Amino acid sequence: VAETGTSAGSAALPPTDAELKPYEQVFAAQTSYLLEMFGVRAAIARLHKVARELSLATETQSGIVTRTLNNDFQSTSATLQRLLVIVAVASLLVLTIAILSIRSAIRVSRGIVSLSSGMNALAEGQKDVGLPDYKGDETELLDLQQAFLAFKESVDRVTRLRRTAEAAARTIRSTFRSMNEGIAIFDATGQPVTMNRRVIELLGHKGSARKLPLTEFLSPISEIRTETLPGGAEARPFSEPLSVRHRQGDGTVTEISLSRQSDGGVVLLARDVTLLDRREAEAAMALRLDGIMRLTHQLSHEVGNTIGIITGSLGLLEREGGFSKMQMRNIARIRKAADRGRSLASSMLTIGRQQPIRFSRIEISPVLLAMADVLEIAIGENCSLELELAEGLPPLMLDPELFEQSVLNLCLNAAAAMPEGGEVCVKTFQQDDAIAVSVSDTGIGMSREEVDKAFEPYFTTRTDQGGAGLGLAVVYGFVRQSGGTATIFSEPGKGTTVELRFPRDLEPEAEEALPVEEVS
Repeated sequence: VAETGTSAGSAALPPTDAELKPYEQVFAAQTSYLLEMFGVRAAIARLHKVARELSLATETQSGIVTRTLNNDFQSTSATLQRLLVIVAVASLLVLTIAILSIRSAIRVSRGIVSLSSGMNALAEGQKDVGLPDYKGDETELLDLQQAFLAFKESVDRVTRLRRTAEAAARTIRSTFRSMNEGIAIFDATGQPVTMNRRVIELLGHKGSARKLPLTEFLSPISEIRTETLPGGAEARPFSEPLSVRHRQGDGTVTEISLSRQSDGGVVLLARDVTLLDRREAEAAMALRLDGIMRLTHQLSHEVGNTIGIITGSLGLLEREGGFSKMQMRNIARIRKAADRGRSLASSMLTIGRQQPIRFSRIEISPVLLAMADVLEIAIGENCSLELELAEGLPPLMLDPELFEQSVLNLCLNAAAAMPEGGEVCVKTFQQDDAIAVSVSDTGIGMSREEVDKAFEPYFTTRTDQGGAGLGLAVVYGFVRQSGGTATIFSEPGKGTTVELRFPRDLEPEAEEALPVEEVS
């Protein structure tokens, strides 16, 4: 106040209230500040006290926590140590197991690879593949080894079966190609699947016929309706096999059989049954001839008895005498007719195999050579005789007279078949266990129907020339009584050959005979 209220050189005056007002405000602010400062100081003192208490509590708690943490850490450390030991032991165990597993896996893998290689080698067809070497004790691998052995045995068996099947297939193919019977297989639509060469030959086709459908393949066979077969216009399945016999122009007989397969296809079989057909015809003819022979035998006996009565009665009449010349001429005519009837009855007995035959051992070639002059006269001037007689043939037990008569009859028939002239050839030869004599001509020949009846009594193709039809029947009877067979080969326009075959070293009997053969 002194500084602010006293001017230089003036007297000191007390300050006014207005002048003291700012100072009072300052003093009041200072007082308030000091009070606040004292309050803060007291608060700080309390804070220091609380801080000391808090620090003490903190130190106490920290000691407790530290001790607890130390205990827990020690416990945890012990646990960790134990865990580390366990982990180390487990790791070592796992490593050991892993090593053992890897070794086992490698061994098993090698065994599997070895088994696989062996099986692949077997599958590729290699031979002498042994059992893979495996020394483990794994049950699965041991089972695989057993499976490998079973597979090897199966492969070996399959290989053997395959070789057998291949050999069988080759045999079947060879047999299929070379078999005497023809075979062809067609599918359900009638198209060819396979066929052998023989079936093409038997049906008269060429090699290009392999591509023909069934209907066209069977077109030459008139006995089969091809339109009803698979591929035909009226095709329908057939439940039963079909079999027909087709006779060709050259006399060959082919049997054709058709059968249905399970898939609807057709199997065609063809075979040459000419010989079988011929034998069947011969058997039928033999039965027919046997009946005729029995009838001829009975008739010859009746005729012989009747002629015996006639000749006996004539003898009685001639003894009485007193006949006129006319009556004597009539009696002579009757006797001549009776003699003719006796000769006819004798021929009929020969046909019926009842004529007594006087067997003797003869050589047929010298006998025929001695007959050459007689045969030349018999066949006439328009025909020539050729003899082809084999030498050194074994002798036969025959009736010489009936043998000569049979050959003479055959030569007469041969000459009659060549009205314009030709050549008659007489041959002798040995065939298997038989001695044969054949008489051939180059005449008009005979049809099959005529050949079938040629040996029948009273059958002749020369009715306009007065033929009686007994010549071949007499030959037939003689051959049967001699134990031989007679065969005719003939075709219209190609001449005829009659072959007589007599067995060697056979003593024939009058009541026994071998079957007669007839071939056209």
